[in-house]
Amino acid sequence: MDNIIKNRIKEIITESNSGTVNKDNKHTKGWTMLGIINQIEKEFSSVDKDMVKDFIIKDICGLDKPI
Repeated sequence: MDNIIKNRIKEIITESNSGTVNKDNKHTKGWTMLGIINQIEKEFSSVDKDMVKDFIIKDICGLDKPI
């Protein structure tokens, strides 16, 4: 997978985890794998979703396989 895509995944995670939680507008911090995969697919239409998933599991979460 291209480093541009890997860096974009990391940016999405950082953006998702930043900011404040606002109970009034229900804004919460955090991310989901599905949310990241969908965003990457929108931005890079030819991306392999399984490669994105594997990158998140192994490189971001530090897991050998899904739990």
